[in-house]
Amino acid sequence: MKVVKLVLGVLAALCTIGAIVGLAPTLLSADFSARGVTELASSIGAIAVYGVITLWLFQSALKRDVRPACLRPAGPPRAPGDSEAGEHLVSNALPRPSRMLVAVSVIVIAANLFLLSIYAGAIVVLDPCTIIGFAIVVPLWVAIALEQYLGTFRRVPSAAAATGVLLYLVGGLATFAFVTTVGETIVEGTALRLIPKMVVWILGPMLLIAAGSILAGRMNALWARKLRAAINSLATPPGPSRFRFSLHELLVGVGVAATMMGTASWYARSLKPPYAEHIAAADAPFSLPANATDVCYRQGARGTVTFECTTDEVAFRKWVDSRIGSIESQSAGVPLKEIVTPFIMTRYTGYPDTITVSHGLYYSWSKEDRAVDAVFDRTTNRAYYSAQWH
Repeated sequence: MKVVKLVLGVLAALCTIGAIVGLAPTLLSADFSARGVTELASSIGAIAVYGVITLWLFQSALKRDVRPACLRPAGPPRAPGDSEAGEHLVSNALPRPSRMLVAVSVIVIAANLFLLSIYAGAIVVLDPCTIIGFAIVVPLWVAIALEQYLGTFRRVPSAAAATGVLLYLVGGLATFAFVTTVGETIVEGTALRLIPKMVVWILGPMLLIAAGSILAGRMNALWARKLRAAINSLATPPGPSRFRFSLHELLVGVGVAATMMGTASWYARSLKPPYAEHIAAADAPFSLPANATDVCYRQGARGTVTFECTTDEVAFRKWVDSRIGSIESQSAGVPLKEIVTPFIMTRYTGYPDTITVSHGLYYSWSKEDRAVDAVFDRTTNRAYYSAQWH
């Protein structure tokens, strides 16, 4: 277990260094807009979180003896043939977790292992930037799942306390993200018609994660206090012991590993390829005009999407009016316009392969490093779309 914690500590340290390096461009840009301040605060928060995780992992690996409370002997080492009365005495002296704590622990462990499985399945199609970005949170997922198991099911007080701290950190970050997102929504003047969509897809999940993490963290903190009180009340404190796995735990572990592998495999198969040509609209990983055919697309780094398809003007107009792009671009209320001067679009094959449309319609929105463009060519009945978010 100490080796595992040391490895996780090294990964967390690398994530901390990566967050510090990533902070440099933000500081050098001197961007004091709402988005710039948000990015700066997020970077500082990431450095603080992973710095704390790094210190905790190294400290627990080098100083704390992680061992199951239910297997700690109550007295001096037994001679061969002695009964296990000492171990049972300590086991019976320690309280057992409530059903609510067990249920919350299962949810916390399952949620973090599910995220790990999805990340493992998505590696096959994600670009390097996205892979590295998500890898930063992998040590956090592993640490929460591991410590939650040790704290609840093995009744290790220090693990329960550590789980509480980690969940408090997650809840704090989610709360910070919720508050800043609400503030940015108010400052940017997001259209009222888009508020329900923001609540369902952005604000609601943030608030749920924040509240759930803080409540689960509080439950773990109280549980750790209860375990420590029970151990301190013993006449003979628990002594050193080996970290052992029961047959039941090994079977459950194998089942969990198999489930994670199955989930990762299923998710990998469900993902569309990042590049495709001359496919049906149903095979594309995004929305298209209703009668779109002969679709060609490319999904690039950091959410970049470029595609083209054959359609008619009526379907194109309805598709644009259905609010394409992001919530941010939709709230801008940019109208569809007639092309007066030739409009140049980068094709799905990438720059410098471009298309110039002189007769048709265009939609164009941009802000800082985000942009959404859509063009319809009347001469060819071909629609072109490009979006980038970073």
